[in-house]
Parts: sequence; C-alpha cells; structure tokens
Amino acid sequence: MKYLHIIQPHLDDPMSMDLLHARMIGEFIRLSGVRRVVEVGCCWGVSTAAVLDCLSWYGNLASYTAIDPEIKPTVQIMIDDARRHGVNVTVREETSLQPTALRECVDADTVVILDGDHSPEVVNEEWRICMEKGVLAVILHDCGSVGGLPGPRDRWLSGQGRHDAIDCRTRPGMRTERGVCILPCPKWEHACAAKRAFEVWR
Repeated sequence: MKYLHIIQPHLDDPMSMDLLHARMIGEFIRLSGVRRVVEVGCCWGVSTAAVLDCLSWYGNLASYTAIDPEIKPTVQIMIDDARRHGVNVTVREETSLQPTALRECVDADTVVILDGDHSPEVVNEEWRICMEKGVLAVILHDCGSVGGLPGPRDRWLSGQGRHDAIDCRTRPGMRTERGVCILPCPKWEHACAAKRAFEVWR
C-alpha cells in the first residue's frame, strides 16, 4: 500500500478501520477496476489509503470525493499526493446530508463507502440516496457483531439475499468483528469481485 507509512501511527486508534478490512476494500477497487469512489467518513484515512493507492494508477481517469466535517492531516497529505498523480479529488468538509453533499456526489458509476455518522436516521438516508442513484456498490463499515450501524446485517443483507458480502470474523489482535460489508449492484458485471476480495485477504 503506497500510503501505508502515512497512516501507520494511527492503526491502533479505536476509531480507525482495521487494516485487513482496508485491504479488502482496496482489493475490491482493484479487481473491479472502478474509477469513481465517494467516501463518507475518513477518520485517520486507513481506508482512504487503500482506495487512493488503487485510484492513483488511473491518474486523471479517476475520481475521489471525501465527505467529512473534519479532514485530518493524514488524509490531507494523501489527498494532496493523489492530486499530484492526476486523480480528480473533491473534498467536502461537511456531513453527508448537510446540505446535500452525498446526493450531489454520487451517480451510477460510483462506489460509496459509508463510515460516517452511524445513527439510524443518517445511515438509512445515506442508503436510500445510494439506492435511488443506482450506485455500483455500497461498502459499509462497522456492520458486524460489534458495530455501530443499525442492523444492515439483518435487514439489508437478508433483504438482498446476500450473505457472502460481509466479513466480521473475530481475529486475535484485530478489530475485524466490527465488520465490513461490500454490496455491489447485482446487475454490475464485476459484482463477484466482492467475494474474491474477501477470499484474497481472509
């Protein structure tokens, strides 16, 4: 991971995504060849590092949008570097729904990472917007047995008949039980990339 050294000091922060799950997300981006990613909630940028590492290969053919009320220095360093590599980067220092940040940033060519405000009202509205816009895939963090998202495992996954799209195993010394879920649009030709991404890093 090109940006790993930048986020290394923050891997143990309880707010950070586990590195294994960031790698799964990066592998999904790489396998599917997606070039447009919107990330809601960057924190210290563990998942951001995985995403930008992949998108940097595409240069000006790639687009990345960060939506977060407070862009931390580690994320800003990676964003600046990605811009130097030609990635079209947009930063919106606001919440996903105020005023309409997420709605304005996503379309049918987008993969969306949801890891911001974990309240049921916000997550449900973010999910509704993603479905309305017909995005390529939604990636949910903190959706496992120990997580903050309101029931996507029971409600959204079962509703879509998708039970192979979540990783929330308990691993010694890791926080993977918090869960990461990759839900591609079933009609997308690269939908199977989610399962392959999990298999690579499990």
